[in-house]
Amino acid sequence: MKLIKKLIFFIIIVALIGVFAVGAYLTYVDSNSSKAKDYLLEKYEINKKDWIAIEYTEYVYEDIADCESLWLKKCSNNEELLYTYKFINKNKDTIIVSEDKKGIYTDNYNGKIRDDYEVEENNSTNIN
Repeated sequence: MKLIKKLIFFIIIVALIGVFAVGAYLTYVDSNSSKAKDYLLEKYEINKKDWIAIEYTEYVYEDIADCESLWLKKCSNNEELLYTYKFINKNKDTIIVSEDKKGIYTDNYNGKIRDDYEVEENNSTNIN
């Protein structure tokens, strides 16, 4: 009986640590991608609460770095690429925003997200 109690306690502690780690990671990613999210909000007028930053990657130009020794950064053959940010919404739609060394943002927007947002917006105004 004591073994079962200890096992259950251990599982609960591991689950809490896992939840804390995921929360800390998402907070870190969200804080680093806040300017990219502002870019999306300004450009496409999407709802800020619907989109969550799930990935943040820093790039290094492969001619000036030893790509085999990098742990947290990735190599790129694009000299101007500095960061990429990946956003996802509740419908599992994704937008990848890239930032270059000059601070200019670009994205892979294909028009689908804006249409979905406008349909949701129209439905909510028709209900009222």
